[in-house]
Amino acid sequence: MSDLKIMIVDDDTFLLEYTTLILQNSGYTVLPVSKYEDAIQSASSFSPDVVLLDINLDDGKTGYQLSHELRADSKLRNIPIVFITSDTSNTSNTQCKVFVCGALDFIHKPFTQEDITTRLAPIASIGRLTKLLTEIGNK
Repeated sequence: MSDLKIMIVDDDTFLLEYTTLILQNSGYTVLPVSKYEDAIQSASSFSPDVVLLDINLDDGKTGYQLSHELRADSKLRNIPIVFITSDTSNTSNTQCKVFVCGALDFIHKPFTQEDITTRLAPIASIGRLTKLLTEIGNK
């Protein structure tokens, strides 16, 4: 599992550091990104197996918007996305938006180490396999 790469996009620096530590201690290579504006370039250079994406980001931007930008980029469109959110006001509506954006799952904050690692492990593996199959198909 140690070669699986996860990019985390969250403007809450405490949670970003906490999540990074959890995932690094679980053997993942992690790229924390705190700014919406840095996310596309970071994803392009890091080539993550999965993106863990907060719904509410800086400057009024949202994870939904970033998800659409990732999906519009031919190099990044197949990276699995998992949303994280602390919003519990309308869970049903949030679930619909998350899955319409192409996410494979979403996790409510606060979460435990077990919650996040258990849910991300199979999705990161899917992302890695998708990447490998795409590389094979392009040869």
